Amino acid sequence: MQIDLWCKRGQGQAAIAGDTITIIIGTMNEEPCTPECAQADDEVIAALSGVTNWSMRGDVVTLTGAKPLRFRLAAN
Repeated sequence: MQIDLWCKRGQGQAAIAGDTITIIIGTMNEEPCTPECAQADDEVIAALSGVTNWSMRGDVVTLTGAKPLRFRLAAN
């Protein structure tokens, strides 16, 4: 899977078994950006690395772990 954040982008892998998910972050290429965006990228990468489960309700996918992440599926 492709991971595109504010300053960093790279490849990752997701292993799914039932409602369990493990996300492995690969090497990330870094673009120049503000310190605030770089910190936000680091926080998202840490949250993704800590994901343990997933669920889907309607068009919202929730990844649970130390910090829950919610994504709305694209409707276009």
